[in-house]
Amino acid sequence: MSPTTVTKLCISSLLLVGFVTACTAPPSHRVTRTEIEGVPLIRTEGGPKYEGVLFELKRDLILGVDEGEPEWQQFGRSPKALVAPDGRMVLLDDRRTEFFIVSVDGSLLHRFGREGSGPGEFQNILNVLWKIPGREFWVTDQALSRVSRFDMNGRLLGAFSYADIRMQYSIFMSLGDGRFLGQGWRDGTRPPQSIYEYTFFTGEFEQASQFMVIDQDNMFQESAAVRMQLPFTSDQFIRIGPSGRIAHVQPNIGRLSVYSSTGEPRFHTERDHPFEPVTHEDKEGYRNSYRRRGMESVAARLTFPSHKPAWFRPPVIDDEGRIWISRYSPLLGEPEEEGGQQPELGNVWEIFSAEGVWLGTHLHKERIELITYGYLYQVFLSESGSPRFERLRIIPLVPEMEALRR
Repeated sequence: MSPTTVTKLCISSLLLVGFVTACTAPPSHRVTRTEIEGVPLIRTEGGPKYEGVLFELKRDLILGVDEGEPEWQQFGRSPKALVAPDGRMVLLDDRRTEFFIVSVDGSLLHRFGREGSGPGEFQNILNVLWKIPGREFWVTDQALSRVSRFDMNGRLLGAFSYADIRMQYSIFMSLGDGRFLGQGWRDGTRPPQSIYEYTFFTGEFEQASQFMVIDQDNMFQESAAVRMQLPFTSDQFIRIGPSGRIAHVQPNIGRLSVYSSTGEPRFHTERDHPFEPVTHEDKEGYRNSYRRRGMESVAARLTFPSHKPAWFRPPVIDDEGRIWISRYSPLLGEPEEEGGQQPELGNVWEIFSAEGVWLGTHLHKERIELITYGYLYQVFLSESGSPRFERLRIIPLVPEMEALRR
């Protein structure tokens, strides 16, 4: 375990500028509330509620080694994780299709899993989901179209196939009450318009009801070739929060929508940051990333939207329903920021309250995986390029974040 450190963060032109001990609301900050087809639209204007630091982070645990012991911590790829209420962790090293059950202090309790098609074996793990947090989790395997059930001792409780489901699903998410939400496409094929269906399933993966159908061509009108037109990020993200609340993010129009656990719309939210135009340098930088890999034909076919998206990575939802979304930052070919540093993609996280108000902005270099039980869990690469899995305690500095204190 590394020495304990405390980090304080502040945002100014996407740069780390120093220590701040209090947050204040900008004078221009205001929140307006209107409606879109009867659904509330919350819009934050004039900046977030707080300018400055919302919380501190205190390093608590790091897992991962380059070589040597413990051998199980030689992660081949960025590990995926579940965290139980008592702090135990389920870590997946999908390079080895192997799972590790880890204690709150980082000790290995159980390990299981290997490549294959037999009971308790995997070929292409898609999702790791809680069925009952801290007691039972499910593993979906896309290649085998199979769900395997395990307890916290790594014991296989059973398995069943979902190969006969009407649509081909790419994502399953747990709603926390024994139901699951699946994202897929009509008739098992992915049409060029990227029509998504989100369908509720019972705990036995029996199809229950359809949540919504989203035609991306209706969201973004510049081209029917939506996938080729959106090179900067995915066209949409969806995640599940507390009580099964569903957060649906449309990065390219800058809108976040929240639905109930039964698919009823609760609200939409936006903030008033202007979209940046896509420049010639942006296009050439992105094309060059394909040319360097010998994919000249792909580079030649790329088409681009007129502006860059608002956000970059999938959101993270904490225990209180706050939604953390990674802001889109400069891409290839853009000039350096003032001070000679160029921000990396996904470094700036915008935090929205459970009611849809933009609370503030957090500069965070590493990839946030989970925010739960008072801790932030992240994955980063060591200087040698090996993955590390880290747990940091959250120390709130504003009232809206106080519920994260443990």
